[in-house]
Amino acid sequence: MLGGDLPRIFQYVGGIIKRMDGIPYAVGGVQNHIHILASLPKSIALTDFVRVIKSNSSKWIKQLDTHYTEFAWQDMYLPTDNYLSPFQGYFLNGTFVGG
Repeated sequence: MLGGDLPRIFQYVGGIIKRMDGIPYAVGGVQNHIHILASLPKSIALTDFVRVIKSNSSKWIKQLDTHYTEFAWQDMYLPTDNYLSPFQGYFLNGTFVGG
């Protein structure tokens, strides 16, 4: 992802989370991946939550610029139920857009 597009992408992902009745506390990252700190609604499974975020954001990102024509999220993701995990530094030191 191009650095100048990152804030818009983070905001869009936060909006997807809100539309699913989740709470996006922080969305951010760097050019090759993002981090999401959010509460999921009890009515949706984590796999469905991630699938909807990836699907909706991929379609939107591809419309931003021809640079993103072949854009796709990686297949894997790493969930944690504790934001004080070893990855906390990413949330505290990266570029993030709050919910």
